[in-house]
Amino acid sequence: YSQARPLLEEALEIDKAKLGADHPYVGGDLKNLGLIFKKEGDYQKAEDYFRKSLNIFEQRLPKNHKYITETLTNLGEVLTYNGSFEEAGQILNELLEIQKEALDAGHWKIARTRILLEINLFELSKFDTARSLLKNGHDKLKLAQRPENEYTRKALQYLKIIREK
Repeated sequence: YSQARPLLEEALEIDKAKLGADHPYVGGDLKNLGLIFKKEGDYQKAEDYFRKSLNIFEQRLPKNHKYITETLTNLGEVLTYNGSFEEAGQILNELLEIQKEALDAGHWKIARTRILLEINLFELSKFDTARSLLKNGHDKLKLAQRPENEYTRKALQYLKIIREK
């Protein structure tokens, strides 16, 4: 990732100069930089880049565009990792509404968003709501993806903890 970051930063500057600071390609560069920081565990920087990219995407693209939904997912994740559970929940609820309009009810992306929402509910001590949503999201994600998927594992971990509450 350390090798990719300077190249993306250079691409960002070129795209800004050639296309303007509010072009969706610039938003894509910002999103990709956010992904690098997320992978490196620097969630605050990742959050900053995701917010900047989302601002551009929301100005220039339809609300159900995949760049917006991908960025909302990533922003929701890093806010969760940063402990901003209330804000993460708001963003993930917004994402879930967009996904419900655009995707089939059993789509794995909806299941993934539900699991992220459930993690936030759990962290906010809303155990009853989290328990039912986690079970639903885990079952759908397990069918759509391999059981060793990151979100499937997280759902199982939280279900085990919630059962103990």
